[in-house]
Amino acid sequence: MATVNACSLLSTSEATSLGLPGAGYKMNAGAKSGCEWDGSSFIVIVGIFTTAGLADVKVNGGTVSDTQIGRYPAKQLKEVSGGCMYSLGVTDKSRVDIEVTAVSGGDPCPESLAVATVVEKKIS
Repeated sequence: MATVNACSLLSTSEATSLGLPGAGYKMNAGAKSGCEWDGSSFIVIVGIFTTAGLADVKVNGGTVSDTQIGRYPAKQLKEVSGGCMYSLGVTDKSRVDIEVTAVSGGDPCPESLAVATVVEKKIS
């Protein structure tokens, strides 16, 4: 995980099939590696954390529930700001966060789950 580039977790074709621009751009946001895609309907941020696991997910007033994405335990966080994040627990001390915000309102959780399902297949 320490050497994985978050932008490599969604290929150009995967991103466009999800309604996102083909290429994301590198960003940090407190993660070891982060990437953002700014679509016309959704903004997607993928962050790789190598020193913080699921137990370290910050709720900040949102609603959190436990779930499973593929082979990984996960948490879904519905943020008070309206965003939706899935955190995939890769190990006790590493995780991948997929945060989606709807540009013009609406529920971003289905989009966040769709991205998380694609990303899950690429992490190990």
